[in-house]
Amino acid sequence: MFLYPLALGIVSTFSPFIGMILVMTYCARNLGPAITSPQRALTAFFLLPAILMLLDNSTQTLMVALDAVFGVGIIAYVFLLSLRKNQILSESFMIGSLMLCLYGMLRMKLFGEYINLSFDEGMRLITEQMPTLIQSDYMLQSLALWKNILPAVWVVGQIMALLIGFVFMHKIIGIPFKASDMRFPPIFNFIIIAILPLYLFQDTRILFVNAMLSLCTIPLIQGFCSVSTGISRMIANVIVRNIVMVVLVIYAFIPLTLIGFADLWLGYNKNR
Repeated sequence: MFLYPLALGIVSTFSPFIGMILVMTYCARNLGPAITSPQRALTAFFLLPAILMLLDNSTQTLMVALDAVFGVGIIAYVFLLSLRKNQILSESFMIGSLMLCLYGMLRMKLFGEYINLSFDEGMRLITEQMPTLIQSDYMLQSLALWKNILPAVWVVGQIMALLIGFVFMHKIIGIPFKASDMRFPPIFNFIIIAILPLYLFQDTRILFVNAMLSLCTIPLIQGFCSVSTGISRMIANVIVRNIVMVVLVIYAFIPLTLIGFADLWLGYNKNR
């Protein structure tokens, strides 16, 4: 249990998204020892990021190393600790997602300027090679929006990676993944309410937007699973059902999120 987590730490420095999926898979394959001693199972993971931070203190290297540590390794560690304590997979997933949201906001504070400069440099290169692509007002407005929500995009991507790894974990440990089992406690909605005052101040409005988008991933997943459970009772064909759900995610993600909010309040206790 040394070489594999060491390799996962290397992968996570290059791609936290892939690293998250692989770390969750590793934890599932070694679930007993990992839950008994998460620190022993994951210690080797942190070696390369720690070495990188010691050898190079540049902004890019620091961000890459911290993304691996706090965006993958610590999330897996907290997931295992939570699973050992409450033995409820969906709640452990929620806690891991909340930790990702917290790190995403810290990441925004620490590296926001660097991320924006990297985005501007990328757009400059694209403009030089394809000047007609960004001439329209619509494209300029879209780019400005994407630039503002880059921190949330990263967090949502990591939560999706955590979800993929979570589904793989079910398969590996032999517990069928059921959408109806993905239920989160209603206390999550109070976290949403708690950040609303950030919108009132100009200096924290961007932080509010990114925090809200990141946190809304959980209600979106809840709404998706609730609607999927309902549709499965009406549509027996798996292919048709999956097509319907893909269309809903693409064109109706806001209603799905609102359904998730409502289900967090109303559906948790009666489904336990």
